[in-house]
Amino acid sequence: MDDEQPLPRVVSRPAALASGLTDRAVQHRLRTGRWQTLYPGTYAPFSGPVPREVWFDAAVQYAGVGAALSHQTAAFLQGWRPDSGIIHVTVDARRRVDPQQDLHVHRSRQWSGAEVEPTLIPRTTPERTALDLIANVEAAKVAGLVTDVIRSRLTTPEKMLAAAILRTRQRHRGLVVVLVGEAAGGIDSVLELMFARGLRLHHILEPRRQVGEVLPNGRLIRVDTLFEPYPVVAELDGRLGHSTAVEVARDQARDNAHVLSGRLPLRYGWLRVLGDMCQVAGEVGRALMSLGWPGVPRICGSSCTLGRALSSTDQGYRRLA
Repeated sequence: MDDEQPLPRVVSRPAALASGLTDRAVQHRLRTGRWQTLYPGTYAPFSGPVPREVWFDAAVQYAGVGAALSHQTAAFLQGWRPDSGIIHVTVDARRRVDPQQDLHVHRSRQWSGAEVEPTLIPRTTPERTALDLIANVEAAKVAGLVTDVIRSRLTTPEKMLAAAILRTRQRHRGLVVVLVGEAAGGIDSVLELMFARGLRLHHILEPRRQVGEVLPNGRLIRVDTLFEPYPVVAELDGRLGHSTAVEVARDQARDNAHVLSGRLPLRYGWLRVLGDMCQVAGEVGRALMSLGWPGVPRICGSSCTLGRALSSTDQGYRRLA
């Protein structure tokens, strides 16, 4: 469906009065059937069947400033999901809009104009639309939604990844990041991005990344993160490329080489990085402090669990305080 074509006009009550009509004139048009009430304060200025596009336009006008079509409705207009029959609009959580028959009003605390497409009838971007839909399904259906929106070519794995990272309260967020990373062919790069962001949020020492080194047996390896000048390394294991016996042996050899060279190796997979990054940052901070780092890990927010990772040692607790 192309909502860029001229649509039948929807008239709001304020617009009707601003045009010079009186309340009595508006009521007369409604009583005689020349106009039809769609939602409270919104009218179709014609008789007969009301096209679906007019209902979409009326829903946004009824919901008010900053509202946009969303969820199944936005996906339908974008062409990658069928029309659910219910019209979905999203507004800022600070506003209250009464739901109406066949109209679902979503209130969002994470609502930005950057997530709205500049179409004739405002609607959420494909990335926001997909994340909204994902938040309302069980985990088994997440892969299908991620696949469908990327196959539609309305977005890219990179854009989906960026949207998921920014939307911190997203349900199934970790699963979305993993699936998008697989679609992009680089789950390790996703882990590196999330790990680096988590360290910065907690004011952990910035490491060198992807450092090439030669093992005693002459084999070249690449260290994911090296916290120079302190002998701490953190290796990141994506779900892909770390499952076969050969790959497990390779990782063990690399960890052993770090120990034999006097380094303290840490290893993290995507489940910990995406689901427990505060604790991960605390562990890295403890390792660095035990080797003389004078820095102070910082709590990233009201729900941060960094303290539990540090409080097992008096030194760690004092530095946190």
